[in-house]
Amino acid sequence: KELLPRITANLIYVTSAHLAMFASAIAKAEVRDARFADSLTRELKARLLEFHSAMELTMIMNAVSKLRVTDDDLYRRFVTHIQSRMGYEAFHVRDLSVIVAALGRVTCADSATLSRFADCALQTLPEATPVELARLMNACMASSCSADDFFAACVLQARELTVKMDPSGLSAAAFAFGQCIDVADVPHLRHLRKIFRSIRLASVASLPLFLPREIVSLLRTYARWQITFECDHLRKVADRMRATQAQFDTESSVSALYSFSLLMQRNSVRMAAGPTTEAIWHTVSGTAYMFFGPVWLEARKGKLELSTVQRALEAALALRALDSVVVKDALVASVVRRRHELDGPTCAALSELLSDAGVPLDGDLMQLLADGE
Repeated sequence: KELLPRITANLIYVTSAHLAMFASAIAKAEVRDARFADSLTRELKARLLEFHSAMELTMIMNAVSKLRVTDDDLYRRFVTHIQSRMGYEAFHVRDLSVIVAALGRVTCADSATLSRFADCALQTLPEATPVELARLMNACMASSCSADDFFAACVLQARELTVKMDPSGLSAAAFAFGQCIDVADVPHLRHLRKIFRSIRLASVASLPLFLPREIVSLLRTYARWQITFECDHLRKVADRMRATQAQFDTESSVSALYSFSLLMQRNSVRMAAGPTTEAIWHTVSGTAYMFFGPVWLEARKGKLELSTVQRALEAALALRALDSVVVKDALVASVVRRRHELDGPTCAALSELLSDAGVPLDGDLMQLLADGE
């Protein structure tokens, strides 16, 4: 911040590349200065044609939008210049995602501009990583882009990429595409559903390579954004969890089981009764029982926060894996050891869960929860 007056006074002497770097550094430092923003705007309007490379244009666009420059004329000039440069240089997907996100940040992205950028992205789409692809789709969806051919091409590219990815890449890609759901319009969702189906099928095919960290991440993503995960595929995930149980710690066990419960609850609405359904529940519940044993033991020792105990109780109830005697003993011991964490909402939630589970609230437990309220 102390250097800003000196930088502002010398903007006219630096090259376009250094101008972009200065602006980017100041934006990252989150320094807001009206005088610098005004000087930068004037300098960019006068020297815009000096910016040739995709890297420089991407860097300066991103920086200017984060510096809260509100000159619409400047952004219009940027868009025109970038579109002109596209005739000489192919802009990579990663550059276009940053440019579209910057335009969306300052609400200067019209449908014609977005369509032009989407068409340009098709040139380098095969070079994009899954995360880069997700970021571009996120930026376009956030600006309500309606280029259907572009999104269809993204779906095909994602399908090709997922079959070659390792478990770490699949779980990271799932999260990146999950973030798209937060900004997607209804017409975008069908494209995202196809991508998540590809990720799910690829994940199930490579389940023998999945370790606890990737299992937890994948389940959490699908549960967080309420994405379909077929019951038979969940059964296979449960089998893999059994095989790797020794590598799960308590926190990851609770996280995986909680996500598992949300996905099973979502599926149970459309599951028809029958032998297949019962077999799936038998596998899932049996796996959950195996994992909850160490969880309740840790809870008895007071090693788990009450919020974690609450999530474990919710998951055990939903997954039909609740031993009322063991749970009651663990909860009483946990509440006694961590009474300082009790508050009104936690007590109310625990009481309701225990009631739903049919666990009798005897005098000691009732008193503990009542004192917490």
